[in-house]
Amino acid sequence: MSNIKLIFCDLDGTLLDSKKNVSKLNETTISNLKNAKFIIASGRPIEGVMRYNELLKLKDSYSLCYNGSLIIENSTKHVIHSSTILGSIVKKLYHFAIKNGLNFHAFLENGELVTNENNEYTAVEERINQIEAHVINFDDIKDDMKFIKCMIVSSKENLDKIIPLIPTEFQTNLNMVRSSNIFLEFLNKDINKGLGLKILAKYLNIDISDTMAIGDADNDRAMLEYAGVSVAMENRFPVLDKYADFITKSNDESGVAYAIKHYNVS
Repeated sequence: MSNIKLIFCDLDGTLLDSKKNVSKLNETTISNLKNAKFIIASGRPIEGVMRYNELLKLKDSYSLCYNGSLIIENSTKHVIHSSTILGSIVKKLYHFAIKNGLNFHAFLENGELVTNENNEYTAVEERINQIEAHVINFDDIKDDMKFIKCMIVSSKENLDKIIPLIPTEFQTNLNMVRSSNIFLEFLNKDINKGLGLKILAKYLNIDISDTMAIGDADNDRAMLEYAGVSVAMENRFPVLDKYADFITKSNDESGVAYAIKHYNVS
C-alpha cells in the first residue's frame, strides 16, 4: 500500500479532459480516497476551483489557487498562505505587453479580474472560471496596490515569440510560468506550485516524500520537482519529462485515476 498522504493535481489538461469535464473514472477514484487528501493545484482563482471541489467531495481538503499564490482550507475558506505583487510592477509589465501588441489582464488581491480592454483571451479566463472581467485604466492603479498575479495573454505563436524577449527585470522580480499555450503568468517571485506544495505539506506536518504531484504544463514543473512522486500526463509539455517519475495516460483517458491506481494510493 502506498504511503502517499497528499495528491496535488492540476486542473486544465490534467484532471479535466479536453472538454473541461471530469471523467466518471476520475471522479469515482478521487471520491473513494480514504487515506490520501486530494488537492486541486491550479492557476485558476478559487471561483474556478470550487465546483470541482464540490463534485469530488473535497470539503475536508485544501486548494492551491493562482499557481500557489493563494492556499485555502476548503471547508472554512481559511487562508493558509497568500502572495501578492505590487501595482508598480504590474504597470510596467502591462506597458511591455501593450508595446508589443499583446493582451493583458490581472487579478487583484480580492480576486477581481481586470483588463485594459475586452479580448478573446480574457474571455477564455471568464468562461472557464465563470467570472466577469472589468475594464480599467492600468495607469490609474496605485504603485502599492496588491495583485495576486498578472498575465500576458495572446495566441500561441505570439507568446512563443515574446518569451525570449521578456526583460531581465521581470524575470528577476517575478516568477514567470506558462500555464497554457495562450497564458503567460507572472507571480510573486517567491511562490509557485512547488513552493505551495511545500508550504501546505509543512502546515499539515506531512513529509515531502509522502506527496504526489500530477500535471501537464510548465506551471506544474516546480510541483513535480518538489513532490515525493511526480507524474506527468501523456499530453504534457516536453519540459516536464526530466521531472517525472511516471508518465500516465492523457487527460482524455482518465490519466489521473490511472496514476492513482498505478501507485496504489488509497
